[in-house]
Formats: sequence, C-alpha cells, structure tokens
Amino acid sequence: MEAKQILVFGDVQGKLDELYKKIGVVNKKNSFAFAVCVGKFLGDGKSFESYVSGEKKASLPTYFCSSTEDEGLLDPHIANFGGEVCHNIICLGRLSVTTVQGITIAACNFTNASNVKASDPEVSQFLNKYESHSGFSGVDLLVTNEWPKGVLRGLKQEQCPDSGLSMLEYDTFGSSLVTHIAATMVPRYHFSTAAPKQVFYKRAPYENGRQFADGRTYHVTRFISLATAFNTQKKQFMFGIAIAPLPSMDLKELHDKPTDTTPFPYKEHVVQDSATKKQKLDEDQRMLERYAASLLDSGVKPAYAQRKTNGRKNPLTSGARGDECWFCMSSSVCEVHMIITIDTHFYLALAKGPINTSHILLIPVKHTANVLQLSKGALDELWKWKNILTKYFESLDEVVVFYEHNQPGRNAQLQHLHIQAVAMPKLHGKKIREYFEHEASNFGISWNEEDIHEGNVQSKLRAVTASSPYFWVQLPDGKSLVGVIEGDMKFPFSFGRRVLAQAFGQERLEDWKECVQSHKDEEKLTKELREALKKYM
Repeated sequence: MEAKQILVFGDVQGKLDELYKKIGVVNKKNSFAFAVCVGKFLGDGKSFESYVSGEKKASLPTYFCSSTEDEGLLDPHIANFGGEVCHNIICLGRLSVTTVQGITIAACNFTNASNVKASDPEVSQFLNKYESHSGFSGVDLLVTNEWPKGVLRGLKQEQCPDSGLSMLEYDTFGSSLVTHIAATMVPRYHFSTAAPKQVFYKRAPYENGRQFADGRTYHVTRFISLATAFNTQKKQFMFGIAIAPLPSMDLKELHDKPTDTTPFPYKEHVVQDSATKKQKLDEDQRMLERYAASLLDSGVKPAYAQRKTNGRKNPLTSGARGDECWFCMSSSVCEVHMIITIDTHFYLALAKGPINTSHILLIPVKHTANVLQLSKGALDELWKWKNILTKYFESLDEVVVFYEHNQPGRNAQLQHLHIQAVAMPKLHGKKIREYFEHEASNFGISWNEEDIHEGNVQSKLRAVTASSPYFWVQLPDGKSLVGVIEGDMKFPFSFGRRVLAQAFGQERLEDWKECVQSHKDEEKLTKELREALKKYM
C-alpha cells in the first residue's frame, strides 16, 4: 500500500476557520489524506457550532484527541469512545486504537491532572489487550495530550528542547501513564503537546524492544511535540509526514535505525513491569500444560479456563472481549467438549456444525485476530499441525484443504483466528481449485497464487493484501490462493463453506446451523478424532 500523507497540528483551541484555511493553502501543492490534532481542539466551542450545524464544512478528514476542556462540548459517548462529531471531524476518544485508511492511530487524552494510572482497570485492560497479542508489532501513530515522563533520558543537554529548562526540570516533567502507553503501543511516530513554554521539539529517534521479553526486533520511535497552533511566537505547530501502513512495510526498511538513534528511554519505568508479566505468563503456560490432560479426559474446564468471578480475565486466552469470544478457552461460551487436543500455542477442535466428520479447527490459545499477528513459535506450531493432519488424512486416502477468512465483523475485537481444515476424497481434491475460482468470480475476487510456507507466510500475505481483509486457502497440492476483500464487497462470511458445499453437491452445508450435531454426537466424534490423531502427535 502506498504511503499516506498526513498533517499533524498542535493545540488548535477552537480556531477551526484558521485551521482549514491553512490546510487549504498547504494542500494546493500536496495531497494529504487526513489531519490529526493533539491537545485542546474545540476551545470555547463558538467556532465549532457552525461546523456542527452544517453551515461550514471541514475540507479534510480531521481526527482529534479530545482534551478535558473539549469533553464538556461533546456527547459523552463520543468523548469516551470516539466517533464522528460532524462532517469530516472525528473524535478519537479517551483511550483508543483506530485505523484510518490503513494507518493505525493510538490516542490517549489522559494527563497528570486526571490522576489516572496505568494500574487503573480501564487502562490496564487496554494495555493488556495488546501485551497479550504475541503478534502485535506496534502502531503507526500515537497522539497524547501530555509528554511521556522520561522521554529525554539518556540525552545530552544540547539534544533537549531549547526552552531554558534544565535536564533536572525536564526529568520531573511528563506523565508516567503516557510513558507506559508509549512503551506498550510501540508507535513509529509519537506526537504530543503541552510542552514547557509550548516549544516545538523533535527528539532523536529511540529504539524499542527492551520493554518486551520476547527478544524480537522492533522499529524506532520518533517523538515530536508541537507548539500551540497559530501562536504569535511563530513556533512550529504543524508537521507533515508520509507513512505507509506498518503491515505493508518491508521488514528490513521498517527496522532500519538512523545513525542518531538513541537507547530506549523508559527502561526504569517499564522494563521491570514487563519482566514480571513475562514471569506470570510463563507460570500460566506451565499451568496450561499441567491441566491439559485433565481437560481432555474429563471434558470439564480446569480453573484457568473458567470464567473469572472477580472481573479479571485470563491473560493466556483473553483478548479485548475474551469473556464473549467463542474460541477463548476462558470464555463462558467456549464449548470445551469439542476440544481435540491442546499444544503450546494452538489447540485443535471439532468444528461446530461440521461439513463432514473430518472438519477440524486450528485455533491459537491466545486471542489473536489473524495469521499476521502470530509469533514465530506459533507459526511453526501451526505448520506442525498442518503437516500432522495432512499425513493423517493421507492414511485415509483423503486430501485436506486449509483456509483462513480474515474479515472483521461488526465487533472486530471479538475476531479470533481459526484455520479451517476440511478433508475430502482425492477426486474432490483434484477439482477443488476450480470451485474456488468459479465462486470467487461471483463476488469479484481475484486470486493471487502464492507459494506460502511458515517462513514467508506473513511477508507474503502483507505483500498481497497491504493490511486489507483477505481470504487465504491452501489447496491439496500445497499451492495457496489469496484474495483481497475490498471494503465495498458484499463478501459472505460463509464463503469457504459455500465453495465446499458446491464441491460436495450439498447446498445445506453452507450454513453451519444446518449441520449442528447433538452434544452427545459432538463428544463422540471429538473422542474419535483424538484417538485417531494420537499416534501422529
């Protein structure tokens, strides 16, 4: 996906007419996709009223990180959770992650004055959601209304803002909460305001990775603080960037470190916390292994997989809404009697409403949205189980099709990756490609044929899809077909089943509800598959 040109502004303070006049001038020679504003945006609200009424219109989509002052002028729901305020003016909410034209933007409007801490439930749940995703690699932009505490650590005096403040004064400035958010969200650009004396400041980029215990390589972060918009001292309040969405970036280019890159500045704030969390997750993983056998033998959820009564969610399996996810084992709606086996990163389960008796789901233990978010260990394990299932079905003179349908529904936070594996007679396997090609043409999908394996799956999918939703099927001959699902496509969530129903000549198979078995039959088939797969494990 091509780079997007973005304009970022400091405190606008209600000067919307001046803002869009400035944007109009700048946009004559450029083609900016949207604007982002940090700090106080609405001011006293007088200028804002003419935009809400429709008398005036914002000339460019504008996303703002609401301030405490702004919240009094906004609908409480929009102030908290974000949303469109009027034409082309969108609030990002108090604490959120939003995707705009492929660019991921994290926002936090909390300041020291709000007395909100990283340990508070709202914040800790937000941070844990991303810390628990093994494949989370950061966001493109982070916008905050206050500096992160410690952002100048490790710098020389000449590398700090020219504002007349000493290093000691700067060391006590900023928000510890913003520090935790910046460390967790790993932004490529962090824009802020509320600097002492409203200076413009562009910090040398700093490296990331030390805040995590997984040892992976991360991109650098560039911290930029903007002055108040249209200030009389003529300090810089506007900054333009051209940035391609993170998932579409070549990893070598993404991880390239400029010569002036400095060490991670927040280690005293977050590294110790990260190590403690890593230790806790390791303990949870050992507990998972201890109880897996009893889970499979008894069909009863062990303590770690039961819904918590004290309001906390299991860090192993929970995502944003782990208590409502069908595939999180900590969920009250997870049908544990259909679990075939549990490994370190994945578990196998009988599909609900199976197409046939050989319809199996490969599901990550952690709440993970798609293959792009899997860690290397999880990818290796996924391919291990693909190979095991392929060998098992070969022994039955059958072939198997694997597919992933990565298309967020109404609540994207509930999306939990599940790779569908459906076995079929070899005769059907020879023709299955034709069925996928024919059915895709009915929905305007163009297939990209790729040679995909565990070593290149993420780079291949990123290259083809450019972070858009996709359908990926691995055919019995090992070849993969990847189709991009465009935003305006009416692409059915039952597409995979629809194709297989056509191949098997049974239209009713498209609807899983038409194929639901009794609880007794589900238990019986699950045990049979478990026994059959034992010698391949």
